[in-house]
Amino acid sequence: MPDQDEPTSGLDGFIAQSIMDLLQTLAEEGRLIIASIHQSRSDLWPTFQNVLLLARGGHPVYAGPGNEMLRHFASNGFECPRTTNPADFALDLITVDLRHATMEAATREKVQLLINSWQETSLTIPDRPAITSPAELSSLRKSTASFWTAFPILVRRSSINFWRERNAAIARIMQVVGYGAIMALFFAPLKSDYASIQTRLGFVQQVSPLYFVGMLQNVAGKLARFVLAIPR
Repeated sequence: MPDQDEPTSGLDGFIAQSIMDLLQTLAEEGRLIIASIHQSRSDLWPTFQNVLLLARGGHPVYAGPGNEMLRHFASNGFECPRTTNPADFALDLITVDLRHATMEAATREKVQLLINSWQETSLTIPDRPAITSPAELSSLRKSTASFWTAFPILVRRSSINFWRERNAAIARIMQVVGYGAIMALFFAPLKSDYASIQTRLGFVQQVSPLYFVGMLQNVAGKLARFVLAIPR
């Protein structure tokens, strides 16, 4: 289940359309795609099959098929103009205007009306799952899973990750084996004199930095993959 945070923000029209086409292809393959957006182009809006619209404070204003959202707002007296982007219309509708006290009071009243309307609508629709607000989620008690519960899950996840990246795992194993063979060939001829002892002590001192260098290689590899994944 991929989770995309503002996948189209800061992108030009062509790249944004390409990203949404890719996500739609993944969704058609049976994957669940969750994307959070603050602004969407009008031609990208039809790609969102289900929409969850949250007002200030995490209160749901609408949750359901995207093609039914405007009909819901129209039933409450808020008609979307034909030439207006539905995403912009919805976001403007639930935004509280803080520029003036009069505007703030009017917009807060409007948003509260929409929140109450959706709560009443969701109660009248059968089999509609209840939506929990972030405040209610934070009040839930969380308990730590026991060792016998967490250990099999972690083993299974590690096994899946190992199988997905088995080529990289095999390369790391061979790297350790090759490094060990080189070290064995280098230190095998050493004797027990003073110079040989100093060489062994120097090797012991160099073992710790090797782990640090390996960590830097992993960080550099992940950073390189991140940079290559950025669309040009």
